[in-house]
Amino acid sequence: QQERLVGSTNLPMSAAGVRSMRAAAEKMGSDPLGLILCGPDEGSELAAEVIGSTTGGRVRSLEGLRNPCLGLWEGLSVQDASEKFAKSYKRWRSDPASVLPPEGEAFEHAEARILGTIAKAVVKHKAQTPIGIVLRPAASAIFRCWLESLGSERVGWMIERSQPTEWRSVPRIRFEAVLSTMK
Repeated sequence: QQERLVGSTNLPMSAAGVRSMRAAAEKMGSDPLGLILCGPDEGSELAAEVIGSTTGGRVRSLEGLRNPCLGLWEGLSVQDASEKFAKSYKRWRSDPASVLPPEGEAFEHAEARILGTIAKAVVKHKAQTPIGIVLRPAASAIFRCWLESLGSERVGWMIERSQPTEWRSVPRIRFEAVLSTMK
């Protein structure tokens, strides 16, 4: 709401965010989810619990699903970041893989961590029930770019167009392929 760079900072969900999440969960209905994966931050865990209360899904918080760390940029307003780090911030917005935020996490590392964590959990899940995944905006954008076979230069665009919920059917073989490239 304050247009700040959050990264992996653990912040609670705002009151407006809680209302929005509850409304989104109600729209989802009671379609059963067997498992709901989420990052270890307070907001993601709350969102997963809200979804779990309507779908019956078991919530599993995973460290590997935390948002990418933006280091010294975390907490800065978008305006401050664009003024203080004009060139690198602009380049990072257009292609996060091309810039390492000061004391932050390399994009490639965050992408491998997030996709690897999701792939391991999906492949390990033997039940035939659907899986829900709750991600903060940057982690969600990384995942959505992978789903749509888009490059890292589209992550900023995906963050700006994030949606509270969306349904996707993804073949298990795509997740198995992620794991095979990690060996």
